[in-house]
Amino acid sequence: EVPIATMLIKYKHGSMLWHTYSHIDGWFFINEAIPADATVSLWFTYGDKWKIVREGSSAAYNYTIGTHKELSDQRLVVSRDLPFFEIHRAVNFYYHGEHEIPKIKYLFGTLKIEAMNGMTGSGSSGAFKFNPCINAYSKIGKTDRNNPGVIIGTTLNEIGHCVHYNLINRNDY
Repeated sequence: EVPIATMLIKYKHGSMLWHTYSHIDGWFFINEAIPADATVSLWFTYGDKWKIVREGSSAAYNYTIGTHKELSDQRLVVSRDLPFFEIHRAVNFYYHGEHEIPKIKYLFGTLKIEAMNGMTGSGSSGAFKFNPCINAYSKIGKTDRNNPGVIIGTTLNEIGHCVHYNLINRNDY
């Protein structure tokens, strides 16, 4: 089991909304009384630092994992069914891990990682997208879900292109 850190967890009941983030060990807690039938969803974003989106979307990917009552274990671990988790782990390492890669703070928004449709098959593919008028972003595609290192490595490689692009004169890239 691989814990998922810094995952945004939202509870929703009618118009009421609560949120928290998972800790480094994957556990998450909320110190408020939440109705048992409140829905619980995971959001692949972290403040103004990053968001992981579906291909062609600008909204952070999210999905409902159940109701507050249904969740007996409040610890997040990697789901091999969703490569979004491995992408999240890579981006989380970039922002919160110990390394010497400069952490980019974008002027006009968050670091965007786009998970391309049809993320199946073997091997990996990633693409770095840039335009002098907008923030650079990365696309992660065809990946081997049985090899999480490939997804993480491809994501970090594409983040490296974003960092390089932002460190040099954008017109010379």
